[in-house]
Amino acid sequence: MKPKYEISWRKRKNAAESKSALLTEEVPWHKRAVTWVQAVAVATVTFLAWVLLNGVAAMQNAEQFPDIFAKTRDSLLSRYYDDSSWTGVWSNSPEGYADSSDVTLSDVDVYLQLQTAQGTVDGTIATRKLCRQLPFAVDGVLFRGEVSGKVIHGMAFDYIGGKQVKLASVSIQRDAIDASVLTVYVTEDGLESFPLKARIRRDFNKKPMDIQADDGTYCEAELYLDGRTVSKKRKPVTELQRSLLPAQ
Repeated sequence: MKPKYEISWRKRKNAAESKSALLTEEVPWHKRAVTWVQAVAVATVTFLAWVLLNGVAAMQNAEQFPDIFAKTRDSLLSRYYDDSSWTGVWSNSPEGYADSSDVTLSDVDVYLQLQTAQGTVDGTIATRKLCRQLPFAVDGVLFRGEVSGKVIHGMAFDYIGGKQVKLASVSIQRDAIDASVLTVYVTEDGLESFPLKARIRRDFNKKPMDIQADDGTYCEAELYLDGRTVSKKRKPVTELQRSLLPAQ
Protein backbone atom coordinates (compact mmCIF):
# COMPACT_ATOMS: atom_id res chain seq x y z
CA MET A 1 0.00 0.00 0.00
CA LYS A 2 1.38 3.51 -1.04
CA PRO A 3 2.11 6.15 1.59
CA LYS A 4 -0.61 8.76 1.91
CA TYR A 5 1.60 11.77 0.96
CA GLU A 6 3.67 10.19 -1.81
CA ILE A 7 3.47 12.12 -5.10
CA SER A 8 2.92 9.96 -8.14
CA TRP A 9 5.79 9.70 -10.69
CA ARG A 10 3.60 11.33 -13.37
CA LYS A 11 3.07 14.48 -11.28
CA ARG A 12 6.80 14.68 -10.50
CA LYS A 13 7.60 14.40 -14.20
CA ASN A 14 5.15 17.16 -15.16
CA ALA A 15 6.59 19.51 -12.50
CA ALA A 16 10.16 18.97 -13.73
CA GLU A 17 9.18 19.64 -17.35
CA SER A 18 7.41 22.88 -16.38
CA LYS A 19 10.48 24.11 -14.47
CA SER A 20 12.80 23.30 -17.39
CA ALA A 21 10.57 25.21 -19.80
CA LEU A 22 10.69 28.29 -17.58
CA LEU A 23 14.50 28.18 -17.41
CA THR A 24 14.98 27.84 -21.18
CA GLU A 25 12.38 30.41 -22.17
CA GLU A 26 14.00 33.21 -24.30
CA VAL A 27 13.84 36.75 -22.92
CA PRO A 28 11.84 39.02 -25.28
CA TRP A 29 13.91 41.59 -27.27
CA HIS A 30 12.15 44.59 -25.76
CA LYS A 31 13.10 43.43 -22.27
CA ARG A 32 16.75 43.04 -23.36
CA ALA A 33 16.71 46.56 -24.86
CA VAL A 34 15.42 47.98 -21.59
CA THR A 35 18.33 46.28 -19.77
CA TRP A 36 20.93 47.87 -22.11
CA VAL A 37 19.33 51.29 -21.78
CA GLN A 38 19.49 50.98 -18.03
CA ALA A 39 23.20 50.07 -18.17
CA VAL A 40 24.03 53.05 -20.40
CA ALA A 41 21.99 55.36 -18.19
CA VAL A 42 23.85 54.17 -15.08
CA ALA A 43 27.24 54.73 -16.79
CA THR A 44 26.25 58.22 -17.95
CA VAL A 45 25.00 59.22 -14.52
CA THR A 46 28.21 57.90 -12.95
CA PHE A 47 30.38 59.95 -15.36
CA LEU A 48 28.37 63.12 -14.78
CA ALA A 49 28.60 62.62 -11.04
CA TRP A 50 32.39 62.26 -11.32
CA VAL A 51 32.61 65.49 -13.32
CA LEU A 52 30.40 67.35 -10.85
CA LEU A 53 32.37 66.08 -7.87
CA ASN A 54 35.75 66.96 -9.40
CA GLY A 55 34.58 70.19 -10.96
CA VAL A 56 36.81 72.34 -13.13
CA ALA A 57 39.93 70.34 -12.32
CA ALA A 58 38.53 67.29 -14.09
CA MET A 59 37.80 69.21 -17.26
CA GLN A 60 41.23 70.88 -17.23
CA ASN A 61 42.93 67.53 -16.88
CA ALA A 62 40.93 66.19 -19.82
CA GLU A 63 42.00 69.18 -21.95
CA GLN A 64 45.65 68.54 -21.08
CA PHE A 65 45.66 64.97 -22.39
CA PRO A 66 46.62 65.96 -26.00
CA ASP A 67 49.46 68.19 -24.73
CA ILE A 68 50.75 65.46 -22.43
CA PHE A 69 50.65 62.96 -25.29
CA ALA A 70 52.50 65.38 -27.62
CA LYS A 71 55.22 66.07 -25.04
CA THR A 72 55.69 62.37 -24.36
CA ARG A 73 55.90 61.61 -28.09
CA ASP A 74 58.43 64.41 -28.69
CA SER A 75 60.54 63.26 -25.74
CA LEU A 76 60.65 59.68 -27.02
CA LEU A 77 61.54 60.80 -30.55
CA SER A 78 64.29 63.08 -29.22
CA ARG A 79 65.83 60.15 -27.36
CA TYR A 80 65.46 57.86 -30.35
CA TYR A 81 67.23 60.30 -32.70
CA ASP A 82 69.71 61.38 -29.98
CA ASP A 83 68.96 65.06 -30.57
CA SER A 84 71.30 66.32 -27.85
CA SER A 85 74.34 64.71 -29.52
CA TRP A 86 73.44 66.30 -32.86
CA THR A 87 72.95 69.79 -31.42
CA GLY A 88 76.00 72.03 -31.10
CA VAL A 89 78.85 73.83 -32.86
CA TRP A 90 81.70 72.05 -34.68
CA SER A 91 84.91 73.32 -36.30
CA ASN A 92 88.53 72.28 -36.89
CA SER A 93 89.72 74.46 -33.99
CA PRO A 94 87.49 73.79 -30.95
CA GLU A 95 88.60 74.96 -27.53
CA GLY A 96 88.84 73.16 -24.21
CA TYR A 97 90.28 69.76 -25.19
CA ALA A 98 93.29 68.34 -23.36
CA ASP A 99 93.86 65.72 -26.07
CA SER A 100 93.83 68.10 -29.05
CA SER A 101 97.25 66.91 -30.20
CA ASP A 102 96.03 63.31 -30.28
CA VAL A 103 92.99 63.97 -32.50
CA THR A 104 93.58 64.67 -36.18
CA LEU A 105 91.28 67.32 -37.67
CA SER A 106 91.17 68.84 -41.14
CA ASP A 107 93.37 71.75 -42.17
CA VAL A 108 90.47 73.34 -44.08
CA ASP A 109 87.83 74.53 -41.66
CA VAL A 110 84.15 73.67 -41.93
CA TYR A 111 82.14 75.60 -39.38
CA LEU A 112 78.92 73.80 -38.52
CA GLN A 113 76.04 74.89 -36.26
CA LEU A 114 73.24 72.36 -35.79
CA GLN A 115 69.93 72.45 -33.94
CA THR A 116 68.14 69.08 -33.91
CA ALA A 117 64.56 68.28 -32.89
CA GLN A 118 63.02 64.80 -33.27
CA GLY A 119 65.54 63.93 -35.98
CA THR A 120 65.03 67.09 -38.06
CA VAL A 121 68.17 69.21 -38.36
CA ASP A 122 68.44 72.94 -39.04
CA GLY A 123 71.48 75.18 -38.84
CA THR A 124 74.30 76.81 -40.78
CA ILE A 125 77.44 75.63 -42.53
CA ALA A 126 80.41 77.71 -43.63
CA THR A 127 84.01 77.79 -44.78
CA ARG A 128 86.36 80.76 -45.05
CA LYS A 129 86.20 80.50 -48.82
CA LEU A 130 82.39 80.58 -48.74
CA CYS A 131 82.50 83.75 -46.61
CA ARG A 132 84.65 85.43 -49.24
CA GLN A 133 82.39 84.34 -52.09
CA LEU A 134 78.89 85.22 -50.88
CA PRO A 135 77.79 88.83 -50.32
CA PHE A 136 75.28 87.92 -47.61
CA ALA A 137 77.18 85.36 -45.52
CA VAL A 138 77.25 86.01 -41.76
CA ASP A 139 77.69 82.59 -40.17
CA GLY A 140 77.71 80.85 -43.53
CA VAL A 141 74.67 79.54 -45.37
CA LEU A 142 71.66 77.59 -44.21
CA PHE A 143 71.66 73.85 -43.65
CA ARG A 144 68.73 71.42 -43.46
CA GLY A 145 68.79 67.65 -43.02
CA GLU A 146 67.47 64.49 -41.38
CA VAL A 147 69.10 62.09 -38.92
CA SER A 148 69.47 58.50 -40.05
CA GLY A 149 71.31 56.44 -37.43
CA LYS A 150 74.79 57.94 -37.06
CA VAL A 151 74.54 60.00 -40.25
CA ILE A 152 72.79 63.24 -41.26
CA HIS A 153 71.79 63.64 -44.89
CA GLY A 154 71.03 67.20 -45.96
CA MET A 155 71.91 70.17 -48.08
CA ALA A 156 73.48 73.61 -47.84
CA PHE A 157 71.21 76.29 -49.31
CA ASP A 158 70.26 79.93 -49.06
CA TYR A 159 68.03 82.57 -50.59
CA ILE A 160 69.58 84.40 -53.53
CA GLY A 161 67.57 87.04 -55.35
CA GLY A 162 64.48 85.96 -53.43
CA LYS A 163 64.79 82.31 -54.51
CA GLN A 164 65.86 79.29 -52.46
CA VAL A 165 69.00 77.95 -54.09
CA LYS A 166 70.87 74.72 -53.37
CA LEU A 167 74.61 75.19 -52.82
CA ALA A 168 75.73 71.63 -52.03
CA SER A 169 74.65 68.17 -50.87
CA VAL A 170 76.07 67.34 -47.46
CA SER A 171 76.37 64.13 -45.43
CA ILE A 172 77.62 64.26 -41.84
CA GLN A 173 78.87 61.12 -40.11
CA ARG A 174 79.57 60.72 -36.39
CA ASP A 175 82.83 59.08 -35.42
CA ALA A 176 82.41 55.55 -34.07
CA ILE A 177 84.99 56.07 -31.29
CA ASP A 178 84.78 59.78 -30.41
CA ALA A 179 81.19 61.09 -30.59
CA SER A 180 82.47 64.69 -30.50
CA VAL A 181 84.08 64.25 -33.93
CA LEU A 182 82.16 64.53 -37.19
CA THR A 183 83.23 63.87 -40.75
CA VAL A 184 81.55 66.08 -43.35
CA TYR A 185 81.21 64.84 -46.94
CA VAL A 186 80.23 67.34 -49.65
CA THR A 187 79.02 66.69 -53.19
CA GLU A 188 77.31 68.82 -55.87
CA ASP A 189 79.23 71.87 -54.70
CA GLY A 190 78.21 74.51 -57.26
CA LEU A 191 80.55 77.21 -55.94
CA GLU A 192 83.38 74.86 -54.98
CA SER A 193 83.27 76.47 -51.53
CA PHE A 194 83.60 73.29 -49.47
CA PRO A 195 86.24 70.58 -49.21
CA LEU A 196 85.14 67.15 -50.39
CA LYS A 197 85.79 65.81 -46.89
CA ALA A 198 86.44 67.50 -43.56
CA ARG A 199 86.98 66.18 -40.05
CA ILE A 200 85.78 68.58 -37.34
CA ARG A 201 85.15 68.48 -33.60
CA ARG A 202 82.48 69.83 -31.30
CA ASP A 203 83.13 73.05 -29.41
CA PHE A 204 81.30 72.69 -26.09
CA ASN A 205 82.00 76.34 -25.23
CA LYS A 206 79.64 77.54 -27.96
CA LYS A 207 75.91 77.28 -28.52
CA PRO A 208 74.38 77.03 -32.00
CA MET A 209 72.89 80.24 -33.40
CA ASP A 210 73.82 82.15 -30.25
CA ILE A 211 73.00 85.79 -31.05
CA GLN A 212 74.39 86.92 -27.70
CA ALA A 213 77.87 85.51 -28.33
CA ASP A 214 80.52 88.22 -27.97
CA ASP A 215 83.14 86.66 -30.26
CA GLY A 216 81.56 87.96 -33.48
CA THR A 217 80.28 86.01 -36.45
CA TYR A 218 82.24 83.37 -38.31
CA CYS A 219 82.48 85.36 -41.54
CA GLU A 220 83.36 88.64 -39.84
CA ALA A 221 87.10 88.03 -40.20
CA GLU A 222 86.66 87.67 -43.96
CA LEU A 223 84.40 90.72 -44.27
CA TYR A 224 86.94 93.14 -42.87
CA LEU A 225 90.68 93.03 -43.37
CA ASP A 226 92.74 95.93 -41.97
CA GLY A 227 89.52 97.87 -41.52
CA ARG A 228 88.56 97.58 -45.19
CA THR A 229 85.51 95.81 -46.55
CA VAL A 230 86.55 93.04 -48.92
CA SER A 231 83.18 92.58 -50.63
CA LYS A 232 84.87 93.15 -54.02
CA LYS A 233 86.10 89.54 -53.76
CA ARG A 234 82.54 88.27 -53.74
CA LYS A 235 80.47 87.19 -56.68
CA PRO A 236 77.50 89.40 -57.61
CA VAL A 237 74.02 88.00 -56.92
CA THR A 238 73.10 87.79 -60.63
CA GLU A 239 76.11 85.57 -61.30
CA LEU A 240 75.23 83.33 -58.36
CA GLN A 241 71.67 82.92 -59.65
CA ARG A 242 72.91 81.77 -63.05
CA SER A 243 75.46 79.31 -61.68
CA LEU A 244 73.39 77.58 -58.96
CA LEU A 245 70.39 75.25 -59.04
CA PRO A 246 67.05 75.83 -57.23
CA ALA A 247 66.75 73.94 -53.95
CA GLN A 248 64.57 70.83 -54.00
